[in-house]
Amino acid sequence: MVNVTLVAPSGTTGTVSAGTSSYVIGTDGLVTVDGSKVPDLLKAGFRFARTASSQMGFGSPLPADLVSVSAAAIATNRVLTIAAQVPQARKLQIRQVIVTAITAGVLTIVGTDQDGNAVTETVSLVASVTATKKSLWAYATITSLTVTGLVGGGDGTLGLGVSNDFGLCTSQNVGVDLVIVKATRTGKVLGTSNTTVDDVASTAVVDVVARTVAPTTAPAANGLNDYEFLYTYAIAD
Repeated sequence: MVNVTLVAPSGTTGTVSAGTSSYVIGTDGLVTVDGSKVPDLLKAGFRFARTASSQMGFGSPLPADLVSVSAAAIATNRVLTIAAQVPQARKLQIRQVIVTAITAGVLTIVGTDQDGNAVTETVSLVASVTATKKSLWAYATITSLTVTGLVGGGDGTLGLGVSNDFGLCTSQNVGVDLVIVKATRTGKVLGTSNTTVDDVASTAVVDVVARTVAPTTAPAANGLNDYEFLYTYAIAD
């Protein structure tokens, strides 16, 4: 028996049946099947997977924060003011300072990701203690931030900043089975030469769904670190 790896159609999760066999689709969108089942699955929209590679750098990123995107203000049902767009595609951090418990409410984030895809997500604001939450996606641009259905909260505040999770571009706007092959970090010291070192790819934190990476060494104050990532991912033929 020859096994073949396929990429599932966008949005397809769980298991897929082919003849009398069932196969589990991985969280990365890949599924390995008996080669005899491939024709039926291709007709159903599955595609052959192949490995692509790419390299991407991030120059002088500032550290993660809680207010650069939208300044902390009393949480109310409203459209939040976007103070600044992020200079690199990054996941967002949502900071809630709780005075009294929030029992209902969501924050809707609308924007585009690192590959230019339109993305929208709703973040639950239900909380009884102060907390920092992270967005599902990296945002290259943010179109709107809207709080609706909020119940409770008192004079607690809500603010948004950026995380240390950077969006990696993938061809065809699709990338699964994302692997960081090499990560380097260049430290800059004013008045001296720059120093480039290995940043330990194996301990970088990867989100294969959002196609993001949080480097092993976090961005430095004043943007004194540059990063370079070499990575591979599966794409559909």
